[in-house]
Amino acid sequence: MISLKTLLSRALDALKTIIKKIMAKVNLDIAPRLDIVCKRGDSFKLVVDFQTPMPLDTSATYILKVAEDSEASPLSATFTYDITNGEASNSKLTIEATSTVTLGIEPGLYVYDLQVTDTNADVFPAVGGAPYEATLLYGTFRVNDDVNIS
Repeated sequence: MISLKTLLSRALDALKTIIKKIMAKVNLDIAPRLDIVCKRGDSFKLVVDFQTPMPLDTSATYILKVAEDSEASPLSATFTYDITNGEASNSKLTIEATSTVTLGIEPGLYVYDLQVTDTNADVFPAVGGAPYEATLLYGTFRVNDDVNIS
């Protein structure tokens, strides 16, 4: 028969092992995945609500890069952005594309990421004297063909 003291000691040792394993990993890739599907030749307006206070601000630069794969050069499509400043949480980012922009993208499946760069370090902290850069979103970007486009 195992004594209560021995049983508690073993449980404590097991708990210490679990804690060491948990504490040995830090995931700095916190960008959520959001897959986007749009129709070629159509405009779109996508409001992304991060549902948590984000230091989003118009003084930072937001770049949505869309490419055939992670090794390919980004497409030359220009997306516009708007930060919703009217809310206390400041958690919303609007991504827009005109019909001309989506018309310039061949139908297919792409990958994208939305990066923020704050060169002034007035919203995000500078890291080692360099501008703060981070990925806010990533995922697939599918452009479906439209039968009305000749």
